[in-house]
Amino acid sequence: GALTDVLLHHVAAGAVLSTDLSDGMSIPSLQGENLLVGIDGSTVTITSGTSGVATVTVADIVATNGVVHVIDVVLIPGIVNVDNIQSVASLGVYPNPTNNQFTIDLDLTTSNRVTIDLVSLTGQMVKGLDLGNRSVGLIREYFNIADVAAGFYLMNITVGDSQVTTKVQIVR
Repeated sequence: GALTDVLLHHVAAGAVLSTDLSDGMSIPSLQGENLLVGIDGSTVTITSGTSGVATVTVADIVATNGVVHVIDVVLIPGIVNVDNIQSVASLGVYPNPTNNQFTIDLDLTTSNRVTIDLVSLTGQMVKGLDLGNRSVGLIREYFNIADVAAGFYLMNITVGDSQVTTKVQIVR
């Protein structure tokens, strides 16, 4: 699910010490998206294409299962697993960031029940939208979030038994 993808986005294969890293190096996370290493003097940063930059606060903690580097923010992968859902041909969520509403374009290849949930990064359900059963074709839905606090959220779009997760930002 979504949490598994977030956690795997923080893991790279092998034991990589900070001395093995170089500025501009790209490392694939176990979730599948690349993480970009930045080194400026003694500051090491990890950039995820969709969720910004994390600074390494503690490096090179050797554990039984590899090497741990502590970072100061949660890195969220972009749209997760959209290719694995056969009933969804395409998905667009925009504008992102937004201050008032998200437009969600969903192209269904099979008829299914569709729900959209806005979840905090700590996993708390913030707001939900049940679109009911939808037929094949393009759906455009407007998700009003004017009453939701600014910040980063996960938007879980459930189509039948499958779920797509994308990171969204609300700004004020």
